[in-house]
Amino acid sequence: MGTNHPDVAQALNNLANDYQAEGNYDEAEVLHKRALAIRERALGTNHPDVAQSLYNLAFVERWQGKYDQAEGLFKRALAIEEVTLGRSNPETARTLQGLAPCTMLKISTPLRKSSTRACLRSQNKRWA
Repeated sequence: MGTNHPDVAQALNNLANDYQAEGNYDEAEVLHKRALAIRERALGTNHPDVAQSLYNLAFVERWQGKYDQAEGLFKRALAIEEVTLGRSNPETARTLQGLAPCTMLKISTPLRKSSTRACLRSQNKRWA
């Protein structure tokens, strides 16, 4: 197993999550970026694990107030998940929930309501 193996990316992801939990967002961001790069090289750009890395990095960016960067990352993750996991998958719903605060102030009220309803429908399917 070399430094570009998906297991290394998972270890980096886990460590980044620990840093994130401690509020060390700068270090978490660096590690999430490394994990993402490894996963993209090893698994391709449309793999669910790449979507997970995109989500994790987007979450850190959002916590740092980098809403435009976070929005782009959440959207990339969402596009992958909708194709590979489906729109009603809980992971897809989670990503949609992560995206919402980044776009909330940029979109019209009807579209915001529509997005919220879609998320709730997905969550209801999860708990049904």
